Amino acid sequence: MGVGVMSSVLARAGTKEGYHVRFNDKKGLAIRNGAVSAHVLYSNGKAKISTIVPNGKADLLMGVDLLEAERSLVYASLVHTTAVVNTTVVPTIPMLAGMMNYPPDAEENIRRHTNSDEYFGGRISEISELYFGSKLFTNIILLGAAFQKGLIPVSEQNLVDAIMETVPASQRARNMEAFRLGRKMVVSPELLDFKNIVADERTLTLFGAKESYQSILDMKSKQLAHSYWMFWRGKKIAEEYRRLVQSTVAKMGLDEDANRGIARRVYDLIMWGDLPYAEKYVDRVLEVFRNDRADKGYAATKTAMLDLHKVMAIKDEIYTPHLLTDGEKLDRDKIRYNVDDENGDKITYEHINRPEFEVFGKQVRFDLPQWLAHNWLMRIFKHMKWTRTILDSWGWHKKERAFRDWYKDDVIGFYLKTALSNYDLALRALRVINDPYRPNEFAVTGFREVIYPKMDKARREFEQIQEPGQQLPVMPMITASSEL
Repeated sequence: MGVGVMSSVLARAGTKEGYHVRFNDKKGLAIRNGAVSAHVLYSNGKAKISTIVPNGKADLLMGVDLLEAERSLVYASLVHTTAVVNTTVVPTIPMLAGMMNYPPDAEENIRRHTNSDEYFGGRISEISELYFGSKLFTNIILLGAAFQKGLIPVSEQNLVDAIMETVPASQRARNMEAFRLGRKMVVSPELLDFKNIVADERTLTLFGAKESYQSILDMKSKQLAHSYWMFWRGKKIAEEYRRLVQSTVAKMGLDEDANRGIARRVYDLIMWGDLPYAEKYVDRVLEVFRNDRADKGYAATKTAMLDLHKVMAIKDEIYTPHLLTDGEKLDRDKIRYNVDDENGDKITYEHINRPEFEVFGKQVRFDLPQWLAHNWLMRIFKHMKWTRTILDSWGWHKKERAFRDWYKDDVIGFYLKTALSNYDLALRALRVINDPYRPNEFAVTGFREVIYPKMDKARREFEQIQEPGQQLPVMPMITASSEL
């Protein structure tokens, strides 16, 4: 994470300034899966100093990682220590495995045990990625902030020279930009707020913010209008998409998250197949909604919206090229990697694809040659939906199509028959492919070798739910009201 570079810069800068410098790097990650940290100490004259900062005596605590900064509070005090911290959340392996949660009060704990009046913190890794296309400049941004706050007792020239001597020659210019950015954030702390540094609403989604339902509807309508070679057809499909989404949203009257989900998923299914394919999705979701319960937060509807889309948007060799070349995805890449078209910047794509389908009862899989795995060919593939009719007869994605039909007909059908008499059981059936309370057990996602056993497991789970004695007598299903 750049701790070694940071300590090297500080050691060099201190030496240039005339201090007696002692430092200690601890690279425990490589040795015993422990912390990566460094202690740097300056002294005047010939004072004998340790290579380790005594407990409670640190003047500056710089945290490239929030959890490591919190773990180093033993060296901090309310009197002596100012903290300069990157608050971007970086989960540990146990957190990723679901064994523990990220501590919600880590930043507040650092503030509480240091000089809170001088505290500096922000999502520096994400800001670094936004400006430079990489999180690698987080450490130098923090150095810039600490220097601007007067916490590093060396001259600007000595610190800049130390940076130039430490980082690779090819990265000197960008590291200097990062150093200046860190200084500017201290002078203009509003730069730490993404809303002030990102004007494009779509960019905000990279950093946790959400677009509005209306902005998604407008954006997807525009994309559909330009997605067809015959422009008049694209315009008509875009108008029908808008009508279908607005009608569905009006009928359900759910929250903004649900509205966003409908706008995105209807667009996806139009791009997967066609408008009638998306209409089948909407019809089935509305059936679930009409038999759902407000006091349960419309949990069944929200589950069906997500999981029916998951099984209907089969990632075959037609839809995957669309995902790889979708305009929104390409725009997001430009933002993520700091690509400026006006500056002549470009991104080159090479995709690793392994198409697989069944021919005369045998599975055929091959690596797509690299000369074919470029965006220009992907754009051609995504317009070849007509090939599904031919290839489906050869068993193309036969398991995925059967699983889609099973969920759409059998699982949702069971919910519709059971919801009034035993809502919890019916909801459990709907969640058979994506149970939020058992995410590691039931989440039908992944590549073929991973997803096929999960599909079989979901079918077995559904069969157990259907066993006699597990449900109450079936009651008549509610019919649609005139208002819906």
